[in-house]
Amino acid sequence: MSAVMVADERAAARAPAVGPAARRSRVIVLIPARNEELGIVAAMESVEAQTRKPDRRIVISDNSTDGTVERARSRPGWEVWETVGNRGRKGGALNQAWAILEPTLSDADFVLTMDADTILDPHFIENARLKYLQEESNGLLLGGVCANFSGLPLNTALGALQMMEYARATKINRSRRGTAPVLAGAATMLSVQALRSVYRERGHLYEPVLTEDYELSLVLRAHGYVTLAPSACRARTDLMPTMSALWAQRLRWYRGAFEALRAHGFEPGIRSDIAWLAFSLWAAASRWLFLIALAATAITVGHMTFSPWLLLLFALASLLRVIQVSELGWKYMVLAGLMVEELYYALFLEAVLWRSFYLACTQRSAHW
Repeated sequence: MSAVMVADERAAARAPAVGPAARRSRVIVLIPARNEELGIVAAMESVEAQTRKPDRRIVISDNSTDGTVERARSRPGWEVWETVGNRGRKGGALNQAWAILEPTLSDADFVLTMDADTILDPHFIENARLKYLQEESNGLLLGGVCANFSGLPLNTALGALQMMEYARATKINRSRRGTAPVLAGAATMLSVQALRSVYRERGHLYEPVLTEDYELSLVLRAHGYVTLAPSACRARTDLMPTMSALWAQRLRWYRGAFEALRAHGFEPGIRSDIAWLAFSLWAAASRWLFLIALAATAITVGHMTFSPWLLLLFALASLLRVIQVSELGWKYMVLAGLMVEELYYALFLEAVLWRSFYLACTQRSAHW
């Protein structure tokens, strides 16, 4: 363990090694955290409040220099591990923890990874386990169950737009019958059996890439596992407070997705992701081309005449957007119906998307 992690050795020793034949599934919670003293206790409390209590609860402090370790150790029933020589950030911390845990786990067990700024719904573990049992009885090979996310309170226009974006993502997951392309690292319960299929192939779980959770999701799907985000599994997470922070977050997400897909190519199980990203790029380009065409028409002709049918199309689009955010309340429905602020928000995200595509195509793969 010298080159892996400093852990609570007594707690690790208490965990018995169990064989694959054992069918009583256990749930081990892992919270990687780096300088998260402000939010770590709230995340831990959401785990403690679960209706189905986890069997082990572990905070993995990754090179923290604030009070993260002290605050985590103040909560009874938790183990606190500290990484050693980790340069892979979150994925590297989870790799070190997995190297310690893997010999003690059964294929029937689950590992729940969550960010230190995530608040789980009290029924998350209970509902995720139930989903595994249901799909197992149906003969489905289920690799992971991810949360549907909403945002923690941020009383700004930018916060409202992000809340609406998350609400629409939840609607899309429902329309896919819960199928999710990515098992978001913010809160996902993973099958140990599925994780072992990856670990045995490449000797570690997470690659040191920008979006380690998406890359792992691709590998699991290439191995034949299904990834889900059931509507009953919910969590809340921090929203980006500024446009610059949102730009940095989405640049990492989008660029990481492009680079992960480029690395895996046309492997079975992930080709639909390539098609979806290609469609997203085309949709983003078409919106900009439409605006350029409007501007060119106004300049060259001097005026524009809108067909009533076009106004009807806008009205139907507005109605659809209102329905998608109806669960958030009437204020969000009004904002969605006006479509003005969301148009600027969409243009912003599309600019990030194209910037990410450019960087992924013209520069070496970005690592942590």
